[in-house]
Amino acid sequence: MLLSIFRFICEDLGCGGNKPGELLTLRHPKSENGTCYLFNNGMLQEIQWFKQSYGSWFLGDYISQDGSLYMATPVDPVFILLPVFDQARMKKGDDPGKFRQLDEILFVEGYPEYQHLLSLAEKCMEIVCQTQEVGSMKFYRLDNSKVLAWLTCKVRSLKKALPALDKNYAAQDEKQTLVDAVSIVGEYLKTEPWLKLLYDCLGLEFVDPTTKETNTETFPNAIENKMEYSNSLQEKANKKTGKHGKQTKQAKVETGSKNIRDMFSRASMELESFRVGLTPTVFYIPGFVTDQEQTQLLDHIYGGSGSKWKTLKNRRLQNWGGMVHEKGLVPQELPSWLTKITAKIHESSGLFPSAINHVLINEYHPDQGIMPHQDGPAYFPVVGILSLGSPVVMDFSPHLRLRSSGDDDISSDQSGKSGVPERDNQHSFSVLMMPRSLLIFKDDAYSDYLHGISDSPTQCYKQVVNETEALAYSSGDSRKDGDNKILHRDQTRVSLTCRLVPKVHKNLFRF
Repeated sequence: MLLSIFRFICEDLGCGGNKPGELLTLRHPKSENGTCYLFNNGMLQEIQWFKQSYGSWFLGDYISQDGSLYMATPVDPVFILLPVFDQARMKKGDDPGKFRQLDEILFVEGYPEYQHLLSLAEKCMEIVCQTQEVGSMKFYRLDNSKVLAWLTCKVRSLKKALPALDKNYAAQDEKQTLVDAVSIVGEYLKTEPWLKLLYDCLGLEFVDPTTKETNTETFPNAIENKMEYSNSLQEKANKKTGKHGKQTKQAKVETGSKNIRDMFSRASMELESFRVGLTPTVFYIPGFVTDQEQTQLLDHIYGGSGSKWKTLKNRRLQNWGGMVHEKGLVPQELPSWLTKITAKIHESSGLFPSAINHVLINEYHPDQGIMPHQDGPAYFPVVGILSLGSPVVMDFSPHLRLRSSGDDDISSDQSGKSGVPERDNQHSFSVLMMPRSLLIFKDDAYSDYLHGISDSPTQCYKQVVNETEALAYSSGDSRKDGDNKILHRDQTRVSLTCRLVPKVHKNLFRF
C-alpha cells in the first residue's frame, strides 16, 4: 500500500511538468552506498524514512498499525554530483585533471540513472567547475578553489540560520555554531579531501567524525524494499481476512490521543548509526555534550541547595521533575539548565513522544555502583543516561524473574527496598560509558534486561560492546589500562537519567 501511495505522489508531483517524478538510485555522496532519490521537475530530493515506536496512522474510522512515514526533501544536487565529478577528472598529485563532457562524467558503472541528471548538472555544476567550449561541445573540470568557496558559502549561510531554527544554537558561541554547521554539511562530504580542506579553509581544528558512514535513513534500494515489504504484509493480511485493499477495522482509542503532527519528529542525528551490540535497541553516542556543557551542568548540580541531595546507602541522588507515583507523576517544573539538555536528547533522538519531564541525578564515588534493576512501569520505555566526570562500565543481563513490591525504581531507591532478580549471564553484555557520552536504550533492552554498575574502583572493559566507539573518542584518557583493559575509576561520576512519565497529575487528590 505504501509503495502505491508513494508512486501516486511521485506522479502527482510531476503533473505540472513534462513528465512524472522518478525514483533514481544514486550513490550517497559520503557513504557511496546506493541511495534512493526523487527527481521531479528538475528538482532532486532525498527520501527519508521515519518510524517511531508506538506510532500509527488514523485513517477515518480505521487505524493503520504501521506508523512509518516517507518524506522527500530537496537536496542541493552539487553535493550528490561532487564525488562523481571529482572521480571523473582523474586528478593525480598537483595535476588539476582532465576536462570531460557531461555524458562521460555521468557515466557511472552500476548507476545508469545518473544520465537522468544531464540537464540538471548543466545548470548547477558550473559553480564548482571550470568549463571550456569547443564548437558546440562543452567540457567540465572540477576546480578545488571553486568547491571550497561554494562549501564555505553553504556553511556561512547555515551558521546564520541555525540560531533562528533552534534556541540552543542561539545560546552558544559563534565558533561552536560554525563547527556545528560544518558538521551538518559534512554529512554529505567525504572526509578526504573535502571535509578536511573545509576545516582548514575555515581555520578550524579538524576532528574525526564520530558518526559512522551510513545510509542515514535515506534508504538506498531499501526504500523500495521496505515499501514492497510493507505492501506484501498488507496483502498477506488481506488474504487472511478475506478483504482486499482494506484493513481490519479496529476500535478508536480516545484516551491520550495527540495531534497527528506531534507524532512525528525528525531526529537531527541518525541514531541508527550509534547502535551497539547485538541487542538492537541500545545506542551509545560519544561526546554528546561538549567539555564546556559538562562543566556548566556540574556547576548547576553542585552549585544549588544542598538540601536537594538525598543520601542513599551507596550513593547520593537528586530528583527533578516531581514525584513519581504508581499512578503517574505529580509534576514540578524542570529548571532551565536541565530542560536545555533534556530538549537536546528529545529532539536529537526522536524516540520520546513528548518532552522529557523527569530527571534523576546520581552521584557515584569510585567504589560505588547500583545493583541490577529494571526501571518502573510508570515510564515510557525509553531512557537516556548522560555520563559526566568519570568513565564507568554498565552491565546488562536478561532477567528471568523480577519480584517487586509494585513500586517503580524511584520509590525503591528512596525507600532502600528493591526486587530481587534472578540473572541470566548467558546473554549478558556491558557498555563502556565515557564522560560526556549518552547511552539510550529502549523496548527490549528496557523491559527484558536488568542494568547495573558494580561497586568497584576498577572495572574490566574487555567484553564491552562499544569499546571501539568509546575509546576512539577519548584516546588520551589516563584512567584506562589498555594492555589489560582495566578501567580505573579515580573520580566521582555523575549521571543524569532522563525519562518521560506519560501520565501527569496536576493535583495529587484528583487520582
